[in-house]
Amino acid sequence: MFDNLRGVLFLKFISASPEDFFNALNENRIPYFDASFSDGGFVLRVYRKDFAAIKKIAKKQNVDLEIVKKKGLIFKAIKYKKRFGMITGVIFAVALVIYMSNIALKIEISGNKTISEKKIMDVLNENGIYYGAFIPNMDFKRTEKDIITAFDKIAWVGIRRNGGRVIVEIDELTEHVQVIPFNVPCNIVSDKDAQIIGAKVYKGSLVPKVGEGVKKGDILISGISVDRRGKTTILHAQGTVIGRYKEKMVFEQKFQEEKSIPTGDEIYKRSLFFFGLKIPLYLNSNVNEDYEYDESENNLSFFNITLPIGIRHEEYRPLKTEIINYTPDEAKAAIEKKISDYEENFLKDEKIISKETQFNLTGEEMKMVILYTLEGEIGVENKIFGE
Repeated sequence: MFDNLRGVLFLKFISASPEDFFNALNENRIPYFDASFSDGGFVLRVYRKDFAAIKKIAKKQNVDLEIVKKKGLIFKAIKYKKRFGMITGVIFAVALVIYMSNIALKIEISGNKTISEKKIMDVLNENGIYYGAFIPNMDFKRTEKDIITAFDKIAWVGIRRNGGRVIVEIDELTEHVQVIPFNVPCNIVSDKDAQIIGAKVYKGSLVPKVGEGVKKGDILISGISVDRRGKTTILHAQGTVIGRYKEKMVFEQKFQEEKSIPTGDEIYKRSLFFFGLKIPLYLNSNVNEDYEYDESENNLSFFNITLPIGIRHEEYRPLKTEIINYTPDEAKAAIEKKISDYEENFLKDEKIISKETQFNLTGEEMKMVILYTLEGEIGVENKIFGE
């Protein structure tokens, strides 16, 4: 294969003293192969790069030298050296096609129901994803994180490419998922110990009266009804039952704790990978600190064929370990922040009627115990017949 690339010549020489010619080749360390006698002369195979030196030896020894055959791509390339413009044009055209195959010609966003496409596009643009941008330069993984951070209602984001299309798939959080199909008989039972405050029944019959107490697992709305004639009907109970119930939570904060926290000095690096070879596109390769690390790759494509060429995006988030000391006021503020986050994320669908708070203070930590009185929906569906 290498001979075909660098080129070989088949030479024929006629000499009264052929041994002198062979000795001269050996003395000058010129390799030759497959020497044979044919039609009154010797034929041998040599490398193209040695031909100039062989010609000098032949002239010095008055040897008749003739090129019988040429073999190798180099000779084909020489034929077209006068057509340099055409070759350059072909190379440029191929490079242009590859480049255009990796330009974002279309950005498709799907799955967004409550979040406008414009708001999502704003985050994409901030991350370098826009019409006409070079796709391998895009860091899909980092952009996915930024979209989830920007919008509370997004549960999952996936970004991928298909030729010149950048596809952004979004899955928003849903408020309620119907677990049991409507054609399956079920009761609505309580998932808490509670007092019934109110109820709306759409199908089935309410079992406890408003104001009564129920235990966890008690039937609230029955899917089994009996009419005046004694006929039993089994159906899928539907309705809403509001209960008042208590919930105990404990929040605590140590006065001294060790944390690994980001320094805020994120480091972004890019590397070109080419058929398994990594070529850094940065100068300083050292990251001395402890760090969190993420990476993603975007390959070049050619007519929807993924090439083993592309750009690797590397993100380093240096961390530092700190001993954080809290004063009593700071510990209390930290606990109040935890309480606020809990109520915002886990009690957003409940009504807080009251909070009984108790502080416990030791030499090492502050603890806050809260007994919530809440009102909210307490009914969950439960199949009447088992699996």
